Amino acid sequence: YTAPPVSGHDVLGTSQGDRSAMWRFSYWAQFFNVDSSDVVRRMYISVFPKDNFLDALNVNPDLWGPFWIPTSVIFAMFFTSSLSQGISAVIAGVPRDYDFTMLSFATGAVYLYVIALSTFVFFATRYFGSQPGLLEVFGIYGYSMTIWIPVS
Repeated sequence: YTAPPVSGHDVLGTSQGDRSAMWRFSYWAQFFNVDSSDVVRRMYISVFPKDNFLDALNVNPDLWGPFWIPTSVIFAMFFTSSLSQGISAVIAGVPRDYDFTMLSFATGAVYLYVIALSTFVFFATRYFGSQPGLLEVFGIYGYSMTIWIPVS
């Protein structure tokens, strides 16, 4: 897949002449302008890839799913591991000792995976001549985390 280059725009699609727009709320609001049917459809396509995911994403790329899906994965991982440790503690008859380092480790690991891998893929594809947008790559990796919610 090769997205057409947009002259005069940076990787997020903003005009290069207006860098101050990045510090306004209205600038970031455009990346969260999706409704629940779009997010659910993209989540479904990422788990069951019958349709082309880029066709669903290119209509209105967003950061809503790529933020909330990894956040949900982190919550599910922490909840299920805490639940299993609690059950193990009750069965063993020992007091439950909470370990919140798991939460910080899960947060760091999941967000690092999404951000670092997306950035690496973005620059690698640029190096090899493809021109995907950074928002598209974040969308692909963010929505691909959907499968990890039921798995965790």
